[in-house]
Amino acid sequence: MKKVLSFVLVMVLMVSGSALFANAEESTDYVLIPTVDEIVGSVTYGFKNTEYWNDVYVYATGGRSEQEGKPMTFPGEKLEREYINGYGYMYTFTFANGYYENLLFNDGTKNDYKAELKEKFYGYCVEKLGKPSYEADVRIEKTMKYYDGTVVFTATSWEEPLESPVNVVINNECYHRSATFSPYELGIYVSTNDEIYTFEEALDIKGFFGVSPDHGFSGFEYHSIYKEDIDLDLMHRCLYAFGDRYGYEPQNGEIIHCEPYGYAGENVIFHAYYGNCAYPQIIAKEQIGDYYFYNGDPCGIGENNSVALYVLTPDNKVYTLYEAFTQGVVEDLEAVVKLTGGQSIFGDYGKRILELLGIDITADSWQHLYREILPYYEGYKWHEKPDDGTLPDFVTVFAAESIKDEAPSVKRIGNYAVYNDHTYASYELGYYVYFPKEDKVLNFEDAFEDFPQYREIMLSFLDYPQTGHYLLIGNVDYDSRITVRDATRIQKRIAGYDLGKVYREKLELEASDFNGDGKVNVKDVTAIQKFVAGLEY
Repeated sequence: MKKVLSFVLVMVLMVSGSALFANAEESTDYVLIPTVDEIVGSVTYGFKNTEYWNDVYVYATGGRSEQEGKPMTFPGEKLEREYINGYGYMYTFTFANGYYENLLFNDGTKNDYKAELKEKFYGYCVEKLGKPSYEADVRIEKTMKYYDGTVVFTATSWEEPLESPVNVVINNECYHRSATFSPYELGIYVSTNDEIYTFEEALDIKGFFGVSPDHGFSGFEYHSIYKEDIDLDLMHRCLYAFGDRYGYEPQNGEIIHCEPYGYAGENVIFHAYYGNCAYPQIIAKEQIGDYYFYNGDPCGIGENNSVALYVLTPDNKVYTLYEAFTQGVVEDLEAVVKLTGGQSIFGDYGKRILELLGIDITADSWQHLYREILPYYEGYKWHEKPDDGTLPDFVTVFAAESIKDEAPSVKRIGNYAVYNDHTYASYELGYYVYFPKEDKVLNFEDAFEDFPQYREIMLSFLDYPQTGHYLLIGNVDYDSRITVRDATRIQKRIAGYDLGKVYREKLELEASDFNGDGKVNVKDVTAIQKFVAGLEY
């Protein structure tokens, strides 16, 4: 038997006021198209045909058509698809106000599709549960038909739905309804190839996708989950508390991404954001207390919460992590760090290094000017890390008690000019190297002198995470070699040519002083030319 899904629009049309009332099967498949201003006394409805019928008819009855003895015979008038500005391709039907009271959009057959679907559902229930199929106790509620005849629908059986919510995880998607429906608790089914499956069975058998909250399934929503072992009840507790705070309604299809990390004391720590992220590839970092917190999705809601970390209290109040810490709701940030992968602002070695440097972190001048740039392990690449417990050969760090001067600092160290954006106290460059195995820290200049085997590596590590912190003296065109082009560039500088944008001008000036006499002049040009020619300079 051919399957049909008919959408009925029952309308009471009054000449003045045009009051409309929808009845029968609910549908969002039709739309009232406003009449052009100069045309009066008519009404137009468009039909979207999301059921993919081959033919579309409208069966219009009631109103003056009955009084005038001109009723339609089923299936009614066949419609043609046309393009309507602002609506796209639709099937439209226009008639005079009050001429019809009832419209039935159909595919040309009289079959009651819901009745047929209901009959199949009875058999499904008996087969699955062995329960009697009493017609009065089964309701087919919402249906959605696809081009291949597959229908997704919701149904309730002889038992009343419970108010307790149900969560089902399928392929890293959590499908949720606000009440438990029987006989299958999610209450969503798929009819295909004359068989009925639960939604989960259909996904396993057919790989069926396409249900979303905007299809109107009562109390239904779904969202991605991040971990296989996630506590679904806890996740939804966070989800709805987050929605309550910010006025979002996931039960109405608004998308909220939510992932609980777990408990820190009696509070829940979770990550959440609304909608989609514009720049999910950017790593957001936020300092709270003595810790940095990171996230790959810098979405948040604002409120000093770029990392989108939140705290849920036992009484279901939601705070940003920053609010929770500053207001005393969360005092043990270390527990939060363990859950979320945060990091102390002092890194792995900072407190010991600062102690060795004599920097008092309790002093007013302390500005948290500390950063571990990179650890180095012999035999490993920079992005590799050996097993836990292995000490690095050295760690390049930046540390300072305060900014001494806003002017950049440049030092000649060996054959290189080394740069930093400011002049720092107490060591003006602010770069140090810590040797964990020896438990000693040296300023960069002394480390460069004492450990020649690490010189190139130490320099390259200064370029992480930024570039432009050192130059080979004489290499002023930034190509890592000393050539005649460097001499030419220095000549242009001496002559007053515009050299364009210079990334680190003070660094380039120091690298231009090839002979080290404290001045940039023609002597440096000549020295570089001799060097390139292999002559003594």
